[in-house]
Amino acid sequence: EAAGTAFSEWRFPFVEPAGDARAVANLRRSLDIEPDDWVLVYTGNFASYQGVDTLFEAFGRALRSDARLLLVCVGATGDRAGLAGKLDAAVARRIRLVPRRPSHEVPLYLALADCLVSPRRATDNVPLKVFDYMGSGKPIIATKGRAHEPLLTPERAVLCDGNPDALREAILYAAANPTRMADLAQGAGDYARRHFGWQPFVEFIRTTYAAVIDRTRASAPCEGDRAIQSRERLLASKD
Repeated sequence: EAAGTAFSEWRFPFVEPAGDARAVANLRRSLDIEPDDWVLVYTGNFASYQGVDTLFEAFGRALRSDARLLLVCVGATGDRAGLAGKLDAAVARRIRLVPRRPSHEVPLYLALADCLVSPRRATDNVPLKVFDYMGSGKPIIATKGRAHEPLLTPERAVLCDGNPDALREAILYAAANPTRMADLAQGAGDYARRHFGWQPFVEFIRTTYAAVIDRTRASAPCEGDRAIQSRERLLASKD
């Protein structure tokens, strides 16, 4: 088991086990994060469906009530990174925009978080980041809808509506309730251990293949039937 990992079997292909505490401390310094800062981390692209603009607005409103808040967004690309430039200067100072990073660095950013956030708008596609989040051992805030539910439940994350006011309330709740958030992180991690580890994956592949083989056998004619059919076709051709 690698030091600092939530559990030994986590092998989700997009994320390697998290780095050591020294690497995380160095990253915090490079991002100018103070010891008392409460760090909210988003990872992923800045496409409009991800809801990053809603996150910025909600964060700015939450910051008025809790000055400890600091937002780290990993994955900034192109003109979407300019969203933060439209914010009030006091809010922009509490946001760290990080360009896209190699996949092996992502666990370091997850490790420095007090909480992770996925503000995706209503879609049917589950963000891959959610699997990483659940395996990180960190609590999660996510918007309600099929993009996150039922994978995330009230026992595994703080779920909120996808508007700035609701997301603001979720951020403030998470920052003010560390014990509850630790329980949610535990719930998400337990679920990930049961369903996303290597052994559950192997069992899933085994049962899937077994089901396919069983259906193939049930639908395919036996060798005797094939022989009879071939003989009948041969006789018919001679007639």
